Amino acid sequence: MFDLALELNVHTLIKTTFAFDSSIMMCPQVLPRELFNDVINDILEYIRPKVEANPKYNYWITCLEDLKARQVFSEQYPDWEEGLKLGKERLAKVDKWRNNENILDEIYRNNHTGVYNWWTKS
Repeated sequence: MFDLALELNVHTLIKTTFAFDSSIMMCPQVLPRELFNDVINDILEYIRPKVEANPKYNYWITCLEDLKARQVFSEQYPDWEEGLKLGKERLAKVDKWRNNENILDEIYRNNHTGVYNWWTKS
């Protein structure tokens, strides 16, 4: 999305997913702290040089740094392991209904080995 915003020279609104319990799998804070920081740091490393050349996109860096300061589920919810199990089961059902089984596994496998290993072992 960042690259597309640059290419089209448009302002983008950045929204983050909030979770009111530990079963929300599409929230980035579902990741363990080490992986969470690793993913955000990878993104920051990728966009920083582009933002330096295009300062009007500095809010991307601010948003990602703010996100990184948030608690991950294991820090926020005492029942996070149970929430993870429930959330993965729920997500698997929805993916089956949509004929999208294993798509998330594929995305993780193709984009971040650490996240994929965590996802398939948890």
